[in-house]
Amino acid sequence: PLTAPLLPDVPDDLAAADRFDVALNSGNKLLRGNGLQRMQAFAEWAFKRDEPVIIVAGHSLWFRSFFREFLPVDANPFLARDVKINNGGVVALTIDRGTIADATTADMLGTVQYRVDPTSITEVYLGFEKKKIKSSSSSQQPATTKTPHFKKAD
Repeated sequence: PLTAPLLPDVPDDLAAADRFDVALNSGNKLLRGNGLQRMQAFAEWAFKRDEPVIIVAGHSLWFRSFFREFLPVDANPFLARDVKINNGGVVALTIDRGTIADATTADMLGTVQYRVDPTSITEVYLGFEKKKIKSSSSSQQPATTKTPHFKKAD
């Protein structure tokens, strides 16, 4: 794999050139393709890894889009579909992978699908932004993370 540059003033145990694997970094996103394809590619990459836990850092809008795409339609724990993860926030979750066994069309049969287990979402640090909901109910759910941990489910 490609290696990161050596960084000045960083402790030796953190400055190793092979600490970060940047082999899959291809620079700016292409004009062709879309966010769904990139999220699916990420999920597929995660399932090919040997590690039982993967720590991911990124932009809160990407994670909100990920929750919108991969949370079941009837689930929205912590309002994950609607609010961003706080800056520096940490959220843990489990991604499931399966194939469509009963499709309405033949071309969908066997298609790989990904799903965030809604019961697995846990706010580790700071969590999701608090969103004021316009209603008489004041029940708000806590926030989730900006640097989620993806635990692979088998």
